[in-house]
Amino acid sequence: MNYRCLPWLIALTLLLGGCQIEQEKQTAGIQCYTHGIPTLVDNACMLPTWVAFGLKSQTADKDWRDQVLEYMDGDTLREKLVRATALAWGDPEHWSEANRLFEDNIDHAPADIRPLLEQWQGELELRRHMQANSHQRGQNTAELKARIDKLKAENDRLSAKLDALTAIEESMNQRRSSP
Repeated sequence: MNYRCLPWLIALTLLLGGCQIEQEKQTAGIQCYTHGIPTLVDNACMLPTWVAFGLKSQTADKDWRDQVLEYMDGDTLREKLVRATALAWGDPEHWSEANRLFEDNIDHAPADIRPLLEQWQGELELRRHMQANSHQRGQNTAELKARIDKLKAENDRLSAKLDALTAIEESMNQRRSSP
């Protein structure tokens, strides 16, 4: 046997073997159980289960959210991140609590899901900002309406004065013109 080809054969075998292992890792996520509350077990299924939970949280109703919050009411990192995710897609009055939970716990989350959690927190911040702007616009609209009403009342008062002055002027003109 020619030993000069042996290193090339070994390199080719290792290269092809590595490709096969990589392919198995990529398909492992497809077989994950993505229902229920996700865990923080660092494996190929962690990210898909958190994505599925986030999607469920976005479309879930209040009863589902209440059940999740009741079940996950502890102080573990998993419970806090699950609560943050559930609250982030719930009613606006819970958004500040969700944001606080994200801020306090994202840095402690596994690196594989950290970008996903940061994206959700960013979306939450955007929704909070839009709601605050909407509320501010509502206040501005109410202030403008009150100002318009005040100006209309002032206009009516001045119109009444103008009518009275016009009547006085007409009366004075009639006296001058009559001999």
